[in-house]
This record gives sequence, structure tokens and C-alpha cells, in this order.
Amino acid sequence: MTKESKEFSFFRTFHVLQKKNYTTKLQNMGVTLRKKPLSNGRQSLYIDYCYKGKRKKEYLGIILEHPHNTALKKENRLKLLLAQQIKAKKELEF
Repeated sequence: MTKESKEFSFFRTFHVLQKKNYTTKLQNMGVTLRKKPLSNGRQSLYIDYCYKGKRKKEYLGIILEHPHNTALKKENRLKLLLAQQIKAKKELEF
């Protein structure tokens, strides 16, 4: 084998490995719970995931209020717990 053919085979192998890693990354992507900032310090919760190679977002309709007092903080914790349960159900679907 010449030096040029060795370099070519190395780059070809590296290119194939890059493609394989890219597709496995897309297949292994999990479900992520994210927050979108709204007006007045509020935040909307949504789930971000990859399905069949396409990124999808599902808004949960859960809005976290700006915590002015302890009652709102407790309410926001309960809302986050509910969103995490929804996220766990979505992970089981994949």
C-alpha cells in the first residue's frame, strides 16, 4: 500500500465513523424539560425531544408564576413535579 492510499483509507474510515456516530446521537437523544420565558417573569414549560430524526416540541400548558411569596414557590414546585412526571411518561414511549 502506498502512502497516499493509506491516507485515503484513513479519511474514508473516519468519515464513515463520523456518519455512524451522528446517527446514533440522533437515535439516543432523550426527552428534555425546558422553560420558555414569558412576560412579567413567568415561564412556560415544554418538552423537547427527537423523534425519527426530527426535533419536536410539546408545550404542556403549565406556566410557572414569578415567585413573590412562599405560597407561589410551593405551587411552582408542584407544577414542576407534574411536568417531570409527564416527561417520564414521554420517555417510556420511546
